[in-house]
Amino acid sequence: MFATGVTTVSAAPGDLDTGFASGSGYATPGLNWKVNGIAVQPDGKYLLVGENDYDFAVARLNADGTLDTTFGGGDGEVVTAISAGGAEARSVAIDDAQNIVVAGWAHDNVSNYDTAVVRYDSSGNLDTAFGNNGITITQVTSDNDRAYALKLQSDGKILLAGESRIGGNYYFSLLRYTSAGALDTTFGSSGISTVYFNGNSYGRSLEVDSQGRILVGGHAFIGGDEDYALARFDSGGALDATFGSSGKVTTELGSYDRAIAVRVQSDGKIVLMGDSYNGNSNGYDFAAVRYSDSGAVDSTFGTSGVAEKLHVGPDADVASAGVMQDGGEILIAGTSGGYSDSGVGLVRYATNGVADTSFSDDGKASVQVDSRVGTVRGMALDGNGFVLVAGYTVSDPMMGSDYEAFVARFQVANSPEAPTGVTATAGNGEATVSWTAPSDDGGSAISGFEVTSTPDGLTCQTTDSISCVITGLSNGTSYTFTVVATNGAGSSAASAPSDFITPTAPNTTTTAAPTTTLDAQPGSVPTPDPQTLPATGRTLGSTELYVFVLLAGTGAMLARVARRSSSQP
Repeated sequence: MFATGVTTVSAAPGDLDTGFASGSGYATPGLNWKVNGIAVQPDGKYLLVGENDYDFAVARLNADGTLDTTFGGGDGEVVTAISAGGAEARSVAIDDAQNIVVAGWAHDNVSNYDTAVVRYDSSGNLDTAFGNNGITITQVTSDNDRAYALKLQSDGKILLAGESRIGGNYYFSLLRYTSAGALDTTFGSSGISTVYFNGNSYGRSLEVDSQGRILVGGHAFIGGDEDYALARFDSGGALDATFGSSGKVTTELGSYDRAIAVRVQSDGKIVLMGDSYNGNSNGYDFAAVRYSDSGAVDSTFGTSGVAEKLHVGPDADVASAGVMQDGGEILIAGTSGGYSDSGVGLVRYATNGVADTSFSDDGKASVQVDSRVGTVRGMALDGNGFVLVAGYTVSDPMMGSDYEAFVARFQVANSPEAPTGVTATAGNGEATVSWTAPSDDGGSAISGFEVTSTPDGLTCQTTDSISCVITGLSNGTSYTFTVVATNGAGSSAASAPSDFITPTAPNTTTTAAPTTTLDAQPGSVPTPDPQTLPATGRTLGSTELYVFVLLAGTGAMLARVARRSSSQP
């Protein structure tokens, strides 16, 4: 069953995000072309790529799903004619300079397709410093060449993976370009590497591990059916002989198995994601396989290394994209349903290869967009606790011309755990509150904290600290404080309260030192004889003298000695 509309507030992993696209959870921004790929910019905007009337098409959306009119010619999209014979963009990435790199293929205007890579600046203009006025087309062979996957290395070089037909058979192909758009001749054979799996081999995905080794995943026709296929290359483009059999691995899950995404876990294990034929009338299921770093099937994953096969249905599930969350959870998206009612199918596996029941209770989610026939092509995590699934719909698959692009946004993170260890220090009408951040952020980075007082409900907030000062408290009143953490999925429960503290005004009273005055009248003390002042020659006669005597521990004593005479010249 497909969800065709959502009215409840998204609250758990697997729910459509009803805070997106005016509450529907999916955006249809008015792009009448086929979307094949999606990426998220550092500023949170979304890039879509695909094919518009056989040309490369790129669009940028705001985070709310509306077209970003600062991109392109003011309408949020750019269409680039690569070849008179047609072209199609399949993947996109953003480099450190915020340039947009798009890969796919273009017709050679004779009979075949060649790999194509195009670079735009951040506004959607062709980057004329790249390739030939922003475009590089590469003929790997004299036959068909297609690029499906794109990855940017940390040094700015560009990797493309796909397939090339050599001698009548398809091979995995791997190409590397310099940041200027030229083939990197230090890589493979003049910038190109290929590998064959003893049957037509179709590269569909690309990943670079922490050691700079390059993984290309896909499937191959071996022994009359399709198997998962995976190759690993060293950083120079040579097959890695320490992996599998001379750098290659194939795995049979059933009679027809197609891999579409490869990802590497933090521990170095490798997950190949896709679908597998189930032998029933409803066709294909979502599936995955995990390998060790050496290429051996990991028997601790799923059943003998193969994840539990998941079916969203009601008809075939055709996988098209896969990603891995920071916690190792595996997400696979594809087109699910029948010929006339297909839509988005999305599954999540726990790290052990079984359905993640914290995701929509059974590990499965779905939606049919606007009751139209949908095709899923791309997926990306947004870094804020959501996954974006992109593709296009048509009203009638027999016509196939009234394309409408869509992006659906599903929640994949939980709310964070509550902060712990809350303490408070009293001040004058205020308190400084500190705490320990949650050990589990729910799968989405903590974006802020809020402190609340009891009583009075006064608050303070912080985004980059685990301490803040809450003001406006009443001196003499006892308070406790709780803290709530927030991430992209929502807010945690309140922490346990701090101990009571009582703000107090400072003591401003001062104690004056005691003063004692002794009044001595003339005749009560000896009267000195006039004396000559050494410096002036004047004589000192009678006058009043004030003598201050400091007595330790008793304050000051003031003595006044009076004498009725005057100084003399």
